[in-house]
Amino acid sequence: MAGGYLLILGQGPAADALRHGARAISTLRLVVETSELAVLVESELPYRPLGAAGCVLGHVFVDSAEPAAIDQFGPDQVQAIVASNGQWLIDNTWGGYLAIITPPTGGGAQVLRDPSGALPALWIRQERLTLIASSLDLALAAGLPRPSLDWPTVGQILAYPHCRGVRTGLRGVDELLPGVRACIGPDQRATTALAWSPWVFADRDRAFPDRECAASSVREAVDRSVRAWARVSAPLILELSGGLDSSIIATGLAGGDATFANFYTLAAEADERAYAREAATAAGGVLIEREVHAHQIDVRRARPGRHARPASQALLQPIEAAFTRLGRELGAAAYFTGLGGDNVFCSIATAAPATDALLTFGPGGHFLRSLADLARLHQATLWDVARLAFRKAIARRSSLGVVPVTRFLAGDVMPDLPEHPWLTAPAGVLPGKREHVASLLVAQAFLDRYEHAAQAPVRYPLLAQPVMETCLRVPSWMSIAEGRNRALARDAFGDVLPDAIKRRQTKSGLNVFMGAAFEANRATLVDQLVRGWLVTAGLADGQAIRQVLDDPAPNGLDMARLLYLADVEAWARTWGQT
Repeated sequence: MAGGYLLILGQGPAADALRHGARAISTLRLVVETSELAVLVESELPYRPLGAAGCVLGHVFVDSAEPAAIDQFGPDQVQAIVASNGQWLIDNTWGGYLAIITPPTGGGAQVLRDPSGALPALWIRQERLTLIASSLDLALAAGLPRPSLDWPTVGQILAYPHCRGVRTGLRGVDELLPGVRACIGPDQRATTALAWSPWVFADRDRAFPDRECAASSVREAVDRSVRAWARVSAPLILELSGGLDSSIIATGLAGGDATFANFYTLAAEADERAYAREAATAAGGVLIEREVHAHQIDVRRARPGRHARPASQALLQPIEAAFTRLGRELGAAAYFTGLGGDNVFCSIATAAPATDALLTFGPGGHFLRSLADLARLHQATLWDVARLAFRKAIARRSSLGVVPVTRFLAGDVMPDLPEHPWLTAPAGVLPGKREHVASLLVAQAFLDRYEHAAQAPVRYPLLAQPVMETCLRVPSWMSIAEGRNRALARDAFGDVLPDAIKRRQTKSGLNVFMGAAFEANRATLVDQLVRGWLVTAGLADGQAIRQVLDDPAPNGLDMARLLYLADVEAWARTWGQT
């Protein structure tokens, strides 16, 4: 990833060796150094000192209607940041940052990662040493001993592919999760605390009172995020699929230094060029179209570099390659993506929105309208959606309902749920908001996974802190109004979106593309999976895998699952057998 960093905290031979190794990396410059702490950054990563009390790495924006970047903190701001252990940043700014605050007496540090997770933070703890890094490649180059695979956590990754917790797939390598503050003592013992929680904004007392207020607030938050990130990212490339989310981002980039890119296959289900052209025309931007082919996919190839978790999907290899080439051709400083739009705009496929209306207003007009909207959206009967809504109202769960995917796992493998501070909802949270937060948790699983991020950083403007906070305040029933998914987002941008995109309820599919990739790699998958490391480690069921690979017409879910297992297998092999 462009714009990396290393934070080395501690004393002793191991810490000294890492500091020495880090200083020898030509792309890094030393910005903080004390007897216990060294912070080194690459030139692309902004750095703001906090006097003698540490620094803030990354991009920080003023939390106001006009999205201005903060170049330096004033004395009063520094004092407030240090006195609050970084909480002032959460409450008064937003962006993609890591704050490092040292106590005046020396020894230890407070390290805070912003709620969006825009800046990666891998956390390695050893005796008398703490290392926090943007990437393992930088940490290994500085002299970190090569970690080994943690097979139990690899099993957890297989079972919970969309729930990313503290532990990674490597022993001794954790992640400082978004919105979490690590309190590291002089002895390098550490505790963590949640500095930002989605549940604060999902509380029913914070909900917007009407659709007009909600729509204008969502519009303002998204526009602010897009404009702010665009100002520090030009020239940029937006992946414009022609769907609602990327088209909304395109409207905010109108008139700026942005190029739009659409990747398509000749299969009709994955060719959205007509929609992308409409969105590009409405935004007044240039659209570049590139065809991608399934025969370019090699399931044996992992994402280049060293990564703590399985990264880019093999299915996306042709798009990754095309994106990287285009970025080099255009000299792109960043890539924009609409990833997270479904999640933040509350596209949930259950009866929860109607249940929320029932629990909020009772069995009256609001509830009946939400039932009608839900039935229209899912083309179901009123009786069916009412039955499901009442069932959810009675259940009243506190957990997010994250369930494991056990297909092709060995029979005795049942990993624990990943550790994440969002997984239990406070009392009184509505079912729809619980599912909304669970959906945001899914979006986090895709951060820093893209291969083209090595060429330029990938921006997720729809996952910015103000956007998440605003959208969490939107009652879930507003998101299915008139039988439309993400209805509130459609209303918020209705005056700038092309009618075809505003009305569109379908998404492109990759089923044909996936099927072609599966067939092209079927023989390879036998060696990759049936005789692979996951089977040898006792995590995957080789016999069940072989049965599907021998099936001339496997179903789409099995193909997708095996391709995911192949991604994990390819990543595991980059670390060598352990």
